[in-house]
Amino acid sequence: MYVRSSVQGKCSAMKCCCPSATGKGPPSEATPLSEKSRSSFTQKAAQVLISGHAGHKESLTSSEWHAFFNEMMCLVGIGSLTLPYATKQVGLVISLIGLPLLSYFSWEGIRFVTVCAAEEKKRKALLRLSGKVGVAEDRGAWYSISTAAFGDWGWVATAVVLSVAQLGVSVSYVDQARGTLEYLLHISPSASLSIMWAVLTFLSLQLNPGMRVVAWLSAFALAVMFYTFVLEGYFAWWEGDGHGALRGEIVVARPQNIGVWYGPALFAFEGMGSALSIYDSMGSVDPKPFFGVISASYCLAVAIYMYVILVGYLGWGEDISRVVTHNYPDTSFGRSADYLLSLALVCAYTLQMTPIFQITEEAMLQNFPRVGWLNWIWIPSRALLVGFTVLGSAAIPSIERVCALTGSLAFSGICFILPGVLFLKLTRAEDMSMYEKTLSLLFIPLGLVLGIWGFIATLEDDSDWDPVSTWQAGESLAPYNSSTMSSKVEHHKNISMFA
Repeated sequence: MYVRSSVQGKCSAMKCCCPSATGKGPPSEATPLSEKSRSSFTQKAAQVLISGHAGHKESLTSSEWHAFFNEMMCLVGIGSLTLPYATKQVGLVISLIGLPLLSYFSWEGIRFVTVCAAEEKKRKALLRLSGKVGVAEDRGAWYSISTAAFGDWGWVATAVVLSVAQLGVSVSYVDQARGTLEYLLHISPSASLSIMWAVLTFLSLQLNPGMRVVAWLSAFALAVMFYTFVLEGYFAWWEGDGHGALRGEIVVARPQNIGVWYGPALFAFEGMGSALSIYDSMGSVDPKPFFGVISASYCLAVAIYMYVILVGYLGWGEDISRVVTHNYPDTSFGRSADYLLSLALVCAYTLQMTPIFQITEEAMLQNFPRVGWLNWIWIPSRALLVGFTVLGSAAIPSIERVCALTGSLAFSGICFILPGVLFLKLTRAEDMSMYEKTLSLLFIPLGLVLGIWGFIATLEDDSDWDPVSTWQAGESLAPYNSSTMSSKVEHHKNISMFA
């Protein structure tokens, strides 16, 4: 594996919220790093990279297992539940070939930006040791490499892409949780929106765990996802006897629908946006331990994707719903997947929104003095951001639609365009192989073409969709709140704006 980092020191990990130098600020927890280095030089380099947080506990640093759970939670998220329907659009063969290919490209994109981040950390450590620059607080790998490549405007562009990606993921989480809440309590959409805003705002103000703590929430979410996948196999084949495959309803290939398939397929790799934060949390400048984590995560995730696609699409055929859990029967056993999944996504919401909180609060630190009431400006800021995601779930009450739009727009930038541009800009020509140069050059037009194609195809798919009428429709669009339907599948088909 191609790695150019030689410093084995430690660096500061991503904070879960914006720090304050003076006065009161939002609750935060730094993730410091400490480990015996191989030489006195690397010990000093590590100390410099800690950036003033050496007094914190070593136990906050993420181990490889913590990093693995966090990355797997991001990869095997709600996006994986939309893959069978996306496969229906494009055909089984194209989906089974295309997903591993997207996985490999996404993995290479992570490798490119991680190598750049490691080299930038090493360079800053050397400059600080030489006394050429002072010790400044580390604002994370994405900030470091984007500013090193293109200055402040580079960070602005990167922050916009990351924000769109994380907001899209967060909106899909709210969509799922809100629908389940309306079904359980038999309440109106307006009531569910208010409850979701209050609960998620409270969690966002109170829960700011380090990546090590988040790993245990990730492990719980992963257990819920695996339970959901087991139920998929049970309901599709044990109860349904694989009727979709037996009736010959399986489509082999529809290449004209690659644009519709691309967004949800790429969204499934939603761990791309959080990958560098997880690398930061592990603490090592040397990216090799992180590469081991990311390789294992991607291999397992692709195997799970193949299972979800084959079991769901072959089992239900043309009857597959936009989200596979909507095919589960309307029984206590069938609904248990939605209940547990919604709980897991609510717990994970703060983790997905943390980069947004950090970007916003760091910008406020640059423009507002932390005195008087401004010490508490982060509170209304977070409440407004949470409200934005809740309203977004009302405007686009289709999880599959959110996944498609976010995948086409934001994750094309994170997976293809940004890694290609940053790697070419920050890596010397003599330090990259011909394969790496070719692949990074390919990433840029590939991301642009597929992203635009996927975005347009998603908007044109069932073009009668109108966000304004969707918002005004009110209760008729609330997932699962009809007592007249005998199953969630029938209800979903009647209420979806895109079915």
